[in-house]
Amino acid sequence: MKKLFIIFALLAIIRFSSNAQTAYITNSNDNTVSVINVATNTVSATISIGTNNPRGISVSPDGSKVYVTNDTYGTVSVISTATNTVSATIAVGANLFGVSVSPNGGKVYVATGSTNTVSVINTATNTVSATIAVGASPIGVSVSPDGYKVYIANQGDNTVSVINTATNTVSATIAVGTYPYGVSVSPDGYNVYIANRGDNTVSVINTATNTVSATIAVGNTPLAFGNFISSYTTVLASLSIEPVCIAVYPNPASNNITIESPQQAIIEISNIQGQVIKTFEAIENKTNIDITAKLSQ
Repeated sequence: MKKLFIIFALLAIIRFSSNAQTAYITNSNDNTVSVINVATNTVSATISIGTNNPRGISVSPDGSKVYVTNDTYGTVSVISTATNTVSATIAVGANLFGVSVSPNGGKVYVATGSTNTVSVINTATNTVSATIAVGASPIGVSVSPDGYKVYIANQGDNTVSVINTATNTVSATIAVGTYPYGVSVSPDGYNVYIANRGDNTVSVINTATNTVSATIAVGNTPLAFGNFISSYTTVLASLSIEPVCIAVYPNPASNNITIESPQQAIIEISNIQGQVIKTFEAIENKTNIDITAKLSQ
């Protein structure tokens, strides 16, 4: 019988590995990426990107790769986290900034300012598979938790483009504040937050209606590509040698999760410290689990 592990890990506000033990930071002035061990608060490695002026950064869901946009030469560097080296360099286009990996790790979305487009990278081939026209001077990029939409902050025309990932087309264009820069989708996918550096506000977009539901005055020149500190989210890894199709949802989860498996399995639920908080045998193909009590421990 196969044994599956479900780990509940905290989301963080910097680009973290999937196990939340490592943070990756781009250093544009010295063309490097710093790797921080969050347990010791020390730099465990420094990765040279070349004279590329690295800007945006995003980690794949499984934590095996880090994608870095390079403004000078219009490339994306792919870093292998196992070796802390650049394993591939992908030509995209000039004036790159924001980057975001899809929840399944299959695609990477890159804001390409020189052509007012978003480039879609196929992570299996490390090639650009599609180019999507968006607003003027796109900067921020954020993929919705379900992977169906991508939100692009267009600094040049004060809009947010909503991309339908199934068709690679813009399904909506939303007017926001002045010079929108950073963008982040809430963990439940209901709202998108846009940092407007030109008028010192944050626009809150209702994703159901694609309208601005609130405008929040903040400090001077907000820029951050913010992520949310959520309650808990699920990261699934299978130690089976044979391929197993597993579905775990909703993600993020706060009260209940459902696990679908085509076969029987022993399932362990662990916290981020690796402590097993629940073990059970999944007899049916679909198993519902109440995690409310466990999350409070």
